[in-house]
Amino acid sequence: ILYASDLKKDPQNFYLENNLGAVLYESNDKVGAEMHLLNSVRLYQSWFPPFKNLGHLYFYKREYEKAERYYQKAMDLGSYDSTVYTNYAKILSLKKEYKLAYVLLTNYLNYFPDNRDFLITLVFLSNKLGLKDKEYYYGQLLLQTKNNPPVFVTP
Repeated sequence: ILYASDLKKDPQNFYLENNLGAVLYESNDKVGAEMHLLNSVRLYQSWFPPFKNLGHLYFYKREYEKAERYYQKAMDLGSYDSTVYTNYAKILSLKKEYKLAYVLLTNYLNYFPDNRDFLITLVFLSNKLGLKDKEYYYGQLLLQTKNNPPVFVTP
């Protein structure tokens, strides 16, 4: 792997640590991915990508407390990845914090108006909160989206 050889030349490179972690995650080496992503965070704590990636890693491992912590940090650092917000809202939903999850997503809807998973989650949350008019509204937006095939992640 190109990143691994580059990392040997510069072991303090947080950027390469994150990228190698992401590549390992995509190739299903979750242990190696976690190690490199944690190294990236250790080396530089003011860059959101490794926090986002660790959030994803722990979310899909169903380690929701860890995922929540890393997603929160990614958001604090200015992450603009819709999956950070959507997955964080799903974690809040697991904790029955529907209102908080709903407020989070509605605050960011303008950034992700075409994202199907974002809208699906808003439909779900609107239903849980008994907001039938909003459920219908987000459902209509969902029907109008043409990109982003639906992503059904059941925590």
